[in-house]
Amino acid sequence: MLGDKNVFFPNLPDELRAGIPAETPPLDKTYWMMTAERVYTYETMARKTTSSLSLADFLGCGDALGKKRD
Repeated sequence: MLGDKNVFFPNLPDELRAGIPAETPPLDKTYWMMTAERVYTYETMARKTTSSLSLADFLGCGDALGKKRD
């Protein structure tokens, strides 16, 4: 997976910074893909993101950063 990310994970944001498995143990089905401001849930079977949260909300620190939680 060291090659082009679009081959392995199409339909991701261009500003992608990191990705980690969303399952324990990793089953290579769902990943959290992160940009500087958002975390996307990426489903490998669908080959697309299915939801997203702000990075602050994902980490549970939205209030600590001065941002209002919904």
